[in-house]
Amino acid sequence: HSFPFIHSFTRLVSLRHGMVQDVPKTAPSRMPSRMPSPVLAVVFDLDGTLLSTEALIINVARTVLDLHGTQLTEEALKASIGKPPLEAWQSTMDVLGLTSEQTTAAELYRRSEDILEDLWHEATYLPGAVRLLHHLRAHDGLKIGLATSTPRAVLAKKTKNKPLLQDCFDAVVCGDDEDLRGRGKPDPACFLKVCRQMDVDPGACVVIEDAPSGLVAAVHAGCHCIYVPSIPNDATLEGDEAHASRITRLTTLLEFDPAPFGLDAFGDGIEGTVPFGLNADSVIRIRGQVVTGFGRGSKTLGIPTANVETMAVSKVLPGAATGIFFGWASLACFPGEVYATALSIGWNPFFKNEEKTCEPWLLHDFGDTDFTGTTIALVVVGWIRGEANFESMDALIARIREDGEVTKRALADPRLCAYREDEFLRHGCE
Repeated sequence: HSFPFIHSFTRLVSLRHGMVQDVPKTAPSRMPSRMPSPVLAVVFDLDGTLLSTEALIINVARTVLDLHGTQLTEEALKASIGKPPLEAWQSTMDVLGLTSEQTTAAELYRRSEDILEDLWHEATYLPGAVRLLHHLRAHDGLKIGLATSTPRAVLAKKTKNKPLLQDCFDAVVCGDDEDLRGRGKPDPACFLKVCRQMDVDPGACVVIEDAPSGLVAAVHAGCHCIYVPSIPNDATLEGDEAHASRITRLTTLLEFDPAPFGLDAFGDGIEGTVPFGLNADSVIRIRGQVVTGFGRGSKTLGIPTANVETMAVSKVLPGAATGIFFGWASLACFPGEVYATALSIGWNPFFKNEEKTCEPWLLHDFGDTDFTGTTIALVVVGWIRGEANFESMDALIARIREDGEVTKRALADPRLCAYREDEFLRHGCE
């Protein structure tokens, strides 16, 4: 497996009061005006691009490093992301100053694999992944490839209970392929190989990646790269004029627009939203405890929100996934009740937050009820928009209220309304 660590995993992702959105900490989204040639193939990375394996890997990596008396740092995470496992562990050792007398990359890898062996099947799809794969599969003549640092045997474990990933690729390249050993990303070898296998020129291939090393590998292979970074605030190849025309930066796959690439547009929108809940595999389920927030939602914005413990969110969503989502929510203190909910995930720089926050606004008048300490369950079924800046508090409040109205209209669709009866909203909240 690769080592797709997330920058903010060790932080507490509190669900603060006030569903405030502002400038994303990742690079702004930019879709190309056109492609220099028709797109004949799309190649995906796996970890951090299609599957959310970060939480599994980071938890295990922290456990393994604790055994050696050291801790995983932000610098070590960035040095390791996207690399084959042995290279990733060696980079981690180099950054943390671990010597060969203390341990080896091979030993760290062995320890981590022993733990991860029975956990890979728990990896979930990232927001937008299933929708995009189904959409591309329906495009006549388009080839789909996979180029991952994951060893082939581990790939089988990660896709064991995911038939979509078992069947949709025309070519699959893995990090332990004989001709790729010692040539992991950022070496472009894996992308050149998958293009050869699909008989497609790299210039007619779009690569979708989340890791800095993968971005560099893709553009050096001559492909166009849609970069959806797992590391917030990553600026790899920013300002590189030589490659700028072959890089599209997004904050989530949910922002992807096929049209500039000459591909068919999505046709599944509901009230201008991305209703990823139309595919059951894409639904996001979060359960955690409501914790104390800043009180800004009620006092400053007049829009009270619940604030949920960090780990509940980081277990299911990657560090860089941001935007305004929507779905259904239940509270243990009101058994049997389910509420339409607008959900913000981001850094809220309008209030100069330094931590990523996740803020559900339950569209119901609870009066002065304090939810602190109770359990909240969320079934997230769609995405409204990405993060945006606001010139004034009034503009911010107006947009939040508009998000609430969009949520109500979208959830009125019978296909999304059906999730109101999801067992997850009742089990553990009664």
